[in-house]
Amino acid sequence: LMTASDCYVRLWLPSASNGKLRTKTIRNSDNPVWNETFYFRIQREVEVLKKKRKCHHFE
Repeated sequence: LMTASDCYVRLWLPSASNGKLRTKTIRNSDNPVWNETFYFRIQREVEVLKKKRKCHHFE
């Protein structure tokens, strides 16, 4: 017999200044669902690069 797991997710962005974040642990769940919001501080230089890297698809 298999038992349900204690599930969580670790979030990390290499360029974010606030480090690693983690969801709440959902205990004894076969199908965990998280409804959480996380905010990362992104350096201005990364924001500019992100905007420049937008791709456009034309048909």
